[in-house]
Amino acid sequence: MSGGGAVLFADLGLLASGWPSWVRENPWILWAGLGVGLGLFIWGVFVPPEKQPLTSAPSMTASPHVEASPRVEASPKVEASPKSEIIGAQATGNQLTLNQYLAPHPPPPQPSIAIPRTSEPEIPNLKLDLVRTKVSEFDGVFKYDEKGTECVAVLVHNLPATLGKSTFDAQSVFASLTFEHGGSRTLVNRACWFGEEEDETKIEVGEMGHILIGFPLREDLIWLAAHNPNKMGKRIISDWNSAPLLSLEERQVPWVDGLSLVVDVRVISNAFATKNTTFAHRRMRIEKDVLTYRVEWLNEASI
Repeated sequence: MSGGGAVLFADLGLLASGWPSWVRENPWILWAGLGVGLGLFIWGVFVPPEKQPLTSAPSMTASPHVEASPRVEASPKVEASPKSEIIGAQATGNQLTLNQYLAPHPPPPQPSIAIPRTSEPEIPNLKLDLVRTKVSEFDGVFKYDEKGTECVAVLVHNLPATLGKSTFDAQSVFASLTFEHGGSRTLVNRACWFGEEEDETKIEVGEMGHILIGFPLREDLIWLAAHNPNKMGKRIISDWNSAPLLSLEERQVPWVDGLSLVVDVRVISNAFATKNTTFAHRRMRIEKDVLTYRVEWLNEASI
């Protein structure tokens, strides 16, 4: 051992001379305690203590902490439609701006109403009236002519619809006449329409057509009617050509003094949807006397 170490043990031996005998007999105990103390000193110098969060006592002069909410500027009240909604809002600083977007809700679905379809044909509202007039034949077509021959005709008027009702155009209609005289009958299957080359015509709503009933020929003691053999659509060969008109066919009905003629008049459809449907029907009486004749409807109502 060096001289310094011997002095240190001598000093420790003198320091422990007044201690109990077990300490004097074991001076290493003092060395151990000295080493532990030196280690703790070094730990405290070189190892920094763990940092603790700093807390400060509340200042008596500080104002109490208040949670402040942003100030909202009142804007004019917007009355939103029951069917609209405000989509979004945006805050800027202490201002709150409403981004208004009025989005109309789609209307609620309405139950569909099924309109029942009827199987009844579309019947026009035709009215039949008696007229006396004068006509002439021009190339197989009868037309009004003040200088022509006196005749009896039936005016067919397609009446407009009344309130709550509906009516239709009379498409492709023809007229059928049946003359009853002295127990016999004379049929005019397709009577002539004024101004028409063919046996059918169209009468729109609010328009009129005229059916030729015939001519009184007193000197020959006959009533002269006419049948039109020109079928609708049968004469057309192409867009630029058509077949020539067929001559009208006479129908002579005996007509002597004191004999009444009863004429059955029918307006019948030849259109596809209402084919062979009778649109109008009336009966008339033609009575002859010495100088003139009288025409009137019978009491049977039209159908």
